[in-house]
Amino acid sequence: MSKLEDMQDHLTQAKALEELQRITERLREHYDVNHVVYHWVNSVGERFGCGTYGTDWVDRYLEKD
Repeated sequence: MSKLEDMQDHLTQAKALEELQRITERLREHYDVNHVVYHWVNSVGERFGCGTYGTDWVDRYLEKD
C-alpha cells in the first residue's frame, strides 16, 4: 500500500476532527505544498473543515463568508 493510499484509509476511518487535522498535515508534507484544506458540508448544511492555514487567515475567511 502506498503512503497516499494509507492516508486515504485513515481519512475514511477518522472519527474526530483531530484525526482529520493530522491527515491534512500529512498530506501537506506528502505533496510538499504550503497549505491543505479539507472542507465539507453535512446534509443539514453545517460546515466543517480542517487545514494548515493559520488562525488569522481562517478568521478572515470566515469573516468574509
